Formats: sequence, C-alpha cells, structure tokens
Amino acid sequence: MIAQNIIDRFPNECQDTIEDTFPLIENSISCYYGGSFDNDCNKERLLLLAMHLILVENMSSTETFQSVASQSVGGISVSYNTVSSTNINDNFFQTTKYGQQFSKLSQYAIGAYFVW
Repeated sequence: MIAQNIIDRFPNECQDTIEDTFPLIENSISCYYGGSFDNDCNKERLLLLAMHLILVENMSSTETFQSVASQSVGGISVSYNTVSSTNINDNFFQTTKYGQQFSKLSQYAIGAYFVW
C-alpha cells in the first residue's frame, strides 16, 4: 500500500526503482520516523522519508552524502555544497530534496501542543 502511495506522490521518479527498493527499506522507516499514516501531514512526511531512503539505498557505495553543487563530465570535475551543520542527521537529510523537505516538515511537528 505505501509503495503505491510513493509512486502516486512522486510520478517523476522511476516506478521500477521504487518497487524494487521499497521492500529493502520498508522495515527501517519506523527507525527514522515514529509517526502514523493517519493524517495528511504525517502521510506527507512518511512519503518524503521513504523516497529519500529509496534514493539513498540506490547510491553506489562510492558516492558521498554531500550534496553536489556542480558537475562536469569532460574534464571530470565535481564540486560539493558546504554543509553549515555539524549534525550528522542534518547532513544525511540534506543529500536529497526529499530528505530536505522531510527535515523541514519534521521541524514543525516537534514540540508541545497548545491547549485552550
């Protein structure tokens, strides 16, 4: 069910990659995120996290967790963005646009609820 939700939410990503990789990351999602799938905000966070983990799972073992700022092919040149955070979690989630969005949405979910 969640795999189809990921495919529906991210139609520009490769459906085969999602279908092949989701079973590999499915059980680890709860290690990163303890929320439920019961409301729109939680669902969005969960789908963003899953897509981020799918992309990370498909990185080659030689790829870095730094985000690429520029890239060349002819002369083989790669430049990386500098990460201002020393927090390893921030660095990990900055590696994909989905991780960045997950991190941002998760900031809003933390904290106490105001009760009238």
